[in-house]
Amino acid sequence: MFKNYIITAYRNIIAEKKYSIINIVGLSLGITACILILLWVSDELSYDRQNENYSRIYRAIREGRAHTPSPLGPKLQQDLPEVDAATRIIKDDEVLISANNQNFLENDFIWADPEIFDVFTIPLINGMANLNDPNNILLSESMAKKYFPDGNAINKIIEVGEKNSFIIAGVFKDLPVNVHMNINFLVPYETYFRIMNNDINNWFANFSYTYFLLKEGVDPLQLENKIGDVIDIQMINSLPEKILNTLQKPYPRIFYVQPLSEIHLHSHLLQEIGTNGDIKYIYLFASIAILILLIACINYINLETAKAGKRSKEVGIRKVAGAERKQLIYQFFGESLVITFVSMLLSLIIVRIAIPFFNQMTGRSLDFHFMASLKYLVLFVGMTVGISFFAGFYPAINLSGFQPICVLKGNFFRSNKGKNLRKLLVIAQFTITIFLIVTTLIIDKQIRFLQNSDPGYERDQIITVPIRDRKIHQTIDALKSELEQLSGVKMVSASALLPNNITTFTTAEWIGKPPDKDFTINYNTVDENYIDLFGIEIIEGRNFSKEHASDRNGVFLLNEAALKAAGFTEPMSEIFLHWNDKSGPVVGVMKDFNFRSMHHPIEPLYLYYSPKDFSNISIKISTMDYIKLIKEITEVFEKFSPAYPFEYSFFDESFTNTYREEHQLQKLFSSFAVLAIFIACMGLFGLVLFSTERRKKEFSVRRVLGSSVSGIFFIAIEEFFKWIVIANLIAWPIAYFYANNWLQNFAYRAQFTFWPFLTATFLTFLIAGVTMSLQLIKTIRSNPVDALKYE
Repeated sequence: MFKNYIITAYRNIIAEKKYSIINIVGLSLGITACILILLWVSDELSYDRQNENYSRIYRAIREGRAHTPSPLGPKLQQDLPEVDAATRIIKDDEVLISANNQNFLENDFIWADPEIFDVFTIPLINGMANLNDPNNILLSESMAKKYFPDGNAINKIIEVGEKNSFIIAGVFKDLPVNVHMNINFLVPYETYFRIMNNDINNWFANFSYTYFLLKEGVDPLQLENKIGDVIDIQMINSLPEKILNTLQKPYPRIFYVQPLSEIHLHSHLLQEIGTNGDIKYIYLFASIAILILLIACINYINLETAKAGKRSKEVGIRKVAGAERKQLIYQFFGESLVITFVSMLLSLIIVRIAIPFFNQMTGRSLDFHFMASLKYLVLFVGMTVGISFFAGFYPAINLSGFQPICVLKGNFFRSNKGKNLRKLLVIAQFTITIFLIVTTLIIDKQIRFLQNSDPGYERDQIITVPIRDRKIHQTIDALKSELEQLSGVKMVSASALLPNNITTFTTAEWIGKPPDKDFTINYNTVDENYIDLFGIEIIEGRNFSKEHASDRNGVFLLNEAALKAAGFTEPMSEIFLHWNDKSGPVVGVMKDFNFRSMHHPIEPLYLYYSPKDFSNISIKISTMDYIKLIKEITEVFEKFSPAYPFEYSFFDESFTNTYREEHQLQKLFSSFAVLAIFIACMGLFGLVLFSTERRKKEFSVRRVLGSSVSGIFFIAIEEFFKWIVIANLIAWPIAYFYANNWLQNFAYRAQFTFWPFLTATFLTFLIAGVTMSLQLIKTIRSNPVDALKYE
């Protein structure tokens, strides 16, 4: 019996080739979009799950920031019995690694306590997981192969920096891509403080990450309160008396608990250890996948109900011949299943072809082998059955319900039930399509606004060079002098941080500070050229200058936000304090500039004059011959720092990368919007094709009676255009609500106008008009005799 249903379904599909192709292509594209988004969502949700104790791993954070002080980890494990193990982590990038007479700058260099192996799952391949010895180092498998291709890395010696030798104690398996913290090197945490000559017990130096493992059954919320009662109080009591006296009970909370499971998708703190995703985009693209698949299913339902008139006699005759309704339902579900199955096979082929392009668009490394995974096979079988049931349910119930007597009398064609359903479904299709077009245009406008708006500093013609060689600090003046002698160089500046990513902060302090003026202030250490090189505007006072001998002792520039927060009316009479208690006068006030992305409002900031305290060198250039100039700059750096490979970037590219997530969102939205339009237009084309075939004689009679081609054309499209107008009226408020909500993520937003809405409406009418014209004009202009000769 089942075989007969499939054979009958196959014959009906072949008999209606045009409609079958529209259904199969539309469904396959919808399923393709759904699978691609599903792969991306699955990857996002899988972050850090390779850890055996995934659900019990937590991170300690400060409000708004991921960095914590060094003593926190040991204190958690010592004072809180609920904590099973704790590890502190410092992450370095662009670290000089020397082995086998080769030098490399490497990323993901992790300084960690030995307990990192108790907290995280890091499988060892060779050697020992020994971080107790201060001279040990562990390498990832890929790094071990890179430095020792023969595969024998254990007990070999590598150099870190210039004078720090480490013995390779072990090699661990490469961590998967879907982790919030990648690791290529593991080095004892305490060794960092020995090399840097820093105080490991300083509660006020925040540059570590603290992770810990809870014991089974511990409530993290209760632990968080306990941290406030035990750890916070210890830190507060260690504050200098002048600060402690300004605090009032109850004391403010300092440390909070964050589950590992929330870091990638829910954490957007300053000083994150890596780039995180956003749960909002999971919901968004999962919804888009469902909407696009819904559009494709609507096509199937529309075309099947539109063809009901053709199949009504078939149903009537089969019922007269004794067929039961359930048998007819099985037959129509069989047709739906065959079409969905063929669509699924086609979509799997398209996905295999599209995966590289999708990875390039999203910046991922997704792979797709549906036959290699049982869960994929189960998923695709479930999708096939589910889609065929959803798409085929109404046509099967509707077609199988025809009454033979009504069909044979011709009453079936006088019913508006199917027609009204098609109206609603077409309106739903175009509502989704218009929503995607509007939101794509608004996202594009916001990204263009971010790229073109003035952040308060110059971005073009600036080369930035990260500095890891401490020797350059001793010869910085000579290095800058040689660089400035190059013909294409205008100016050189040394600074700790670039103006688009200032993340260091401290408590604002100045001589005579009132108790009610306690606030956090961001800071950067710069030289005298920083302001002029980046074009930051001084609105009061002066810039740093070598000509002022007093500047060498340390002076300050404040921004307008700091001025307002401190309540200064005469800032040049104030003595400000740096984070290390060095004091100096305020010599000028800067105009506010966006020293972080435009997601964030401008906060208080000071620049401290310290020419020898830097991690970046910025070079303002005045030539378009980049190849020659880069070669000359490389030669200068190799002269002053021969051990370190020369690396550089253009500052405007770094600025653009700040909004990489938004660029990816724009590309994805645009791609899926185009796909939704194409699928919707396929369905519209199918309906117009059916409508013109059914009304061919009507059009011929109108032609014979003198109607023009254009007149008949507008009569034919009038009804479809009414549906699109209604779709616009529904889609506009939905798109407005979503777009306005998305724009709230930015402190600075493009002006909200209705041009995206009007553009989407115009595009919808244009695309729909072109789609309908392809078939209508051909039918209307055909010879009327061909349609009427048998009448």
